[in-house]
Amino acid sequence: MDPQGKIRRMGSTRFAELFDQGRDALLSGDVPRQEPPLEDGGRWGLTVVLRPESSVARRMERITAEAMAVAGDSHWPTGVEVSSHFTIRTLERYRPNVSKDDERVLRYQTALRQASARVGTIRLELTGLTLTPASVMLCASPSDEDIDRFAGYLAEGLASDGWFEAGFTRDIW
Repeated sequence: MDPQGKIRRMGSTRFAELFDQGRDALLSGDVPRQEPPLEDGGRWGLTVVLRPESSVARRMERITAEAMAVAGDSHWPTGVEVSSHFTIRTLERYRPNVSKDDERVLRYQTALRQASARVGTIRLELTGLTLTPASVMLCASPSDEDIDRFAGYLAEGLASDGWFEAGFTRDIW
């Protein structure tokens, strides 16, 4: 919000689009609730995420608590310290049971290690919050090209294992 208490759009054009969609959903009462993954399926498949350092995650948790006080506690608070993250790439649909020696998981790990070694530290500038049709989202902007390079190297390393988001380029973090 700006100093006059008016809601202000944050970040990129995509964040502004999400805000408009979220505002429309809220005003129409058509706001779904995020729920934890269930054993019988759901949208939370294996995903590569960037975890914030602990001091940032704790701050994100405090902001999440403020949002929950307004939104109500029936929403799943994904911004708490143990689950706060920035999605890099979703790898597959939800599977209820994935073992540590799963062949795909081992290939994912190899691609992740190789991409990480080529880029190093990734920095994001946290620029505010936006409303989306399903959540309140933290807006982050890349400080440099490293996150885009990392996503590209990861896609390259995944090759055909990157089928789930093939042809999709993430433009917000």
